[in-house]
Amino acid sequence: MSLIVWSHPYSAYGQKTAIALYELDLPFELKLVDGSPEVMEDFLAVSPFAKMPALIDTAADRTVLESSILIEYLDRLAGGGRLIPTDPEAALEVRFMDRILDIYVGGNMNRIIFNRLGRAGTPNETAMAQDAAELEKAWDLLEA
Repeated sequence: MSLIVWSHPYSAYGQKTAIALYELDLPFELKLVDGSPEVMEDFLAVSPFAKMPALIDTAADRTVLESSILIEYLDRLAGGGRLIPTDPEAALEVRFMDRILDIYVGGNMNRIIFNRLGRAGTPNETAMAQDAAELEKAWDLLEA
């Protein structure tokens, strides 16, 4: 099996995929997306939206994008049932948690950090407070 993963260590979604690869003990080659023109040209040919991670399974001649889909694909490659339960109800719960963590936890945390670091200009305290409130709702939901 020949898996090539395009990612960067700072990518939360790349880290999520790396955890799955290591947990499933699947060998892979990392292609570091470092922002250089040469690498970006190759990366954009694989991931037209420039989103990480991207996976190429050369054995299946298949490209897989989006970390959640990648993890399901990797789980199937490894025999299934280790990361995504085979029970449909349990699988729904895993997918639900995945979406909550990606959208409502990760999304809000990323906006707060981006805002706090000032990369959006002057930090927008109102937006950060709204994101923090949404983050609290997500934590409450996960802890329920």
